[in-house]
Amino acid sequence: MGVIGVADDPLGYRSLPDALTDRLRRAIINGELGQGERLIEQDLARTFQVSRSTVRHALLRLETEHLVEVRPRRGAVVVRMSQAAASEVNEARALLEAEAARDLAGRLGDEERRSMADAAQAMADALGAHDVMRLVELDVAFHTVIARHCHNPRMFALWRSMDAEIGALLTSTLEMRRLSPASVTARHLELLQAIATGPADAAARAVRVHYVDIWPEDP
Repeated sequence: MGVIGVADDPLGYRSLPDALTDRLRRAIINGELGQGERLIEQDLARTFQVSRSTVRHALLRLETEHLVEVRPRRGAVVVRMSQAAASEVNEARALLEAEAARDLAGRLGDEERRSMADAAQAMADALGAHDVMRLVELDVAFHTVIARHCHNPRMFALWRSMDAEIGALLTSTLEMRRLSPASVTARHLELLQAIATGPADAAARAVRVHYVDIWPEDP
C-alpha cells in the first residue's frame, strides 16, 4: 500500500469513518494510491488504528464515488473512472447546469464573478502543484455558483448529487488527457465570461461545450 502520511497527520476530531474516507479520497485523487492498488481492510485498520468496520464503511463510500471497486476475494482496489462513465457524468451535469446558466446569464453579481474568477485562477496553481484534490474543490465551488441559480430546486439537488463523482471524473480526465494549468484556468474563465455577458442561449451553449467537449489534449 502506498505511503499516505499517517504518523504525522492523525485523523483528528471528525467521526472516524468520515476522517478515514477523506484521507483515502485525497490519497487516491492526488495519486498517492495508484490505479490497481489494493486497499486491505486489516492493513488499513492497523495503520490508522481504527476498527475494520470503520475501514469497511470508508471503502464502501469510496466505491459509490467510483474511486475504488470492491471485488470478491480481492477486497478493494483503486480504480479510474472509464471514459464512457466520465462522458455520462459530464452530459448529465451539462444538461442541468445549462438551464441554470440560462437563468443566470447577464445577471451575475460582482461578488459571484470575483469568487468564480478567483477559483478559476487558483485552479492553475493547484494543478501546477499536482494537488488534484484542491482542483476538485475549486471546480465544485466554481460550478456551484452557476448551478444554485437553477429555478428548479429538484434539478439543483440532482446536480449536487453528482458532486461525489467529481474527484473520480477529474482524476480520470487528467490521466487520459494532457491538460496544462493555464488551459484549465482559461476554459473556466471563458465559461465565466459567457455567463456574465449573456445572452441566455449563448450561456447555456457555453456550459454544454465546457462539459461535453471536455478538454481536448493540449499541444
